[in-house]
Amino acid sequence: MLRLYLSSMTPLNSLYSTEDKRVLYKVTSSKTLWSRLVVIERITPGSQPTQDEKHFLNVKTFQKRRLASRLGELPELLDTPPRAGSVTFMDPPSRASLESRAVSRIGSGSPLLYPSMDGATDEPLAKLKFPMFKSARIQFKGSSIDPTKLFSQQGWSWFGKTHIFIAPDGRQYKWSLGRRAPQLSLNDATQAPVARFRPSRKGFLCFGKETPGILQIYPAGMHIIDLVFMTFIYVEKIRRRRELVARFLGEW
Repeated sequence: MLRLYLSSMTPLNSLYSTEDKRVLYKVTSSKTLWSRLVVIERITPGSQPTQDEKHFLNVKTFQKRRLASRLGELPELLDTPPRAGSVTFMDPPSRASLESRAVSRIGSGSPLLYPSMDGATDEPLAKLKFPMFKSARIQFKGSSIDPTKLFSQQGWSWFGKTHIFIAPDGRQYKWSLGRRAPQLSLNDATQAPVARFRPSRKGFLCFGKETPGILQIYPAGMHIIDLVFMTFIYVEKIRRRRELVARFLGEW
């Protein structure tokens, strides 16, 4: 089993690292007034994240920003020089730098539903766009994919319908969107587990230790790991949106 450890508390802005601390994926998201763009990058051994990117997506930095914002003193806390003997953090990247990476050029695309499952390109692995008043769009390995053609949906719950897709191996897989986290399994008689997300755990009030989540990928999903990861980010974004609606309606 492969375990990918998140560097932050949210799956939509995080590095995903193995147990030996090798970063496999980087996920960043940017938001405008009318849409959200999520960019997924597959990290090769020779292109590990820079120190400023690790800082921005680091759980300790996240906790520092979160605590400071709650106390109403974010600028002062972030600008305070470190005490002697304390850990020194690098300055985070500028907003313009993050936005330029998030909205980098989209490739010309391909008529194939699934592009080649191996090989690296200069483009991000995937770009997921969630407009407020239009259907979501997926750009996966340079190919534009309509989510309504990729997924079929079954059932109903406050957190979203079950999303079923057919992988290049010809088998059906289904994401079940649970109350706390999604999980992927084969859509057959075996119902064999393929991937499972263990969400982050918050500390007590605002002072307790917060533990980031873990994405577990079982052997049954290793041959389509990029597709598993991309669909996980997609369904988790859907699940989180429905979670907010459920809380607003008092069903949480």
